[in-house]
Amino acid sequence: MPVVLFALSAHTQVSIAGPACVTTGVVYMYNISGKFDSTTTMKVCITGGTIDTTGSPCSNGRFQPFIKVSWNAGISSGSIALTSSIGSANFKAGITTVLSSGTIESTSKIQSTDSTKVPAIIRSTAATGGGCSPTYIYQWQQSNDNMDWQDIAGETGQNLVLKSSLRKSLYYRRKVTVKGSDSEAVTEAAAIFINPILSAN
Repeated sequence: MPVVLFALSAHTQVSIAGPACVTTGVVYMYNISGKFDSTTTMKVCITGGTIDTTGSPCSNGRFQPFIKVSWNAGISSGSIALTSSIGSANFKAGITTVLSSGTIESTSKIQSTDSTKVPAIIRSTAATGGGCSPTYIYQWQQSNDNMDWQDIAGETGQNLVLKSSLRKSLYYRRKVTVKGSDSEAVTEAAAIFINPILSAN
């Protein structure tokens, strides 16, 4: 949702509006409002990004109703500073990455046990990205064939702690969603293989 942030001066006649939480690799448009005419000039400088039309962090010229910005990777925030013949304004943006589900730890990816033993914890790293201040919702799932998946009731932690032994081999993965958004991702699958118990005879 567009957000208009504060101007530098109480007497300014300029404002900037646009996305305040952004991801890298996307070009964003920011609207500039003000009581400008054909003689109005402005300078815009981007911290943490570039002006898309120039590939440069700064631009000088006649007053424009919008600018397009590409934000840099590897940083968590950026800003737009505008000065003009009719006033000045600043805009701050949080920079995030696309949602990453996290990964199943290597020691948890494959287990081999039998039906008399409770499998070890399946551990996964935390999710990242997906928002500037995201709240992650985890849901573990299981599958018989690594294709069709069902949610496991009550299993919403970062790691999966199985409470009982298994009668058959199963696959597990963790789904993550970002609260309040449509962002969703899943980890790769972990497999628990159940070995047959050999008869003593």
